[in-house]
Amino acid sequence: MPRRYEETGLVRAHAKWVRTSARKVRIVLEHVRGLPVAEARNQLRFATRHAAQDISKVLESAIANAVNNHGLDEGSLIIHEAFADEGVTMKRWQPRARGRAMRIRKRTAHITILLRAEGVALPTAAAKATKAAPAAKSAPEKAAPAEAAPAKAAPAKAAAPKPKPKPKAAKAVVEAVEAVEVVEPVVATEPAAEPEAEAAPKPKRTRKPKAAAAEPAAEPEARSIPEGEEA
Repeated sequence: MPRRYEETGLVRAHAKWVRTSARKVRIVLEHVRGLPVAEARNQLRFATRHAAQDISKVLESAIANAVNNHGLDEGSLIIHEAFADEGVTMKRWQPRARGRAMRIRKRTAHITILLRAEGVALPTAAAKATKAAPAAKSAPEKAAPAEAAPAKAAPAKAAAPKPKPKPKAAKAVVEAVEAVEVVEPVVATEPAAEPEAEAAPKPKRTRKPKAAAAEPAAEPEARSIPEGEEA
């Protein structure tokens, strides 16, 4: 990004590591952006925010750069751009009750102000392109004679190139490869398994008839013994 006054037409002033947050600075910068320098001074002088003091110092530095370094009139200066970027954040700790601690963030900001002179046109992209055009045209003119010589030799190269003869070694290798017969690999096949002989059917077992249950022996008949005889 160009930063010089000759390239941009803007005078720059930059303050780094300002001990305030970028959010607070941006609120004040919204009121002075696009104003003439005299009105911007009045806005910052009566502003109630603390960041206005730091912005006022940066504005005075930008005015001094425009007047002393580039010879511009102070009454014709306008704030073209003003913005603030975030800087580093310092971490601190504050003791609290019951042995606890609270984090403190001390933020910083980078303030930038760009001034331009009223009635002076800023260089645009078209103007930069016109400056770069003469340098771009000089290069092709120098290269033109070098390109003319190959153009004359172009018809000679247009003839179709003759096929180069193959080397003998490569030809012998090709013939050897063609002479080799492709032998299909022989796969050993196992003999088919013979069908197993059917097993002879086993004879069915016949059940033996159960013997008839033996009848109980008949008890002998009781014989009556006449009286007077002993048994």
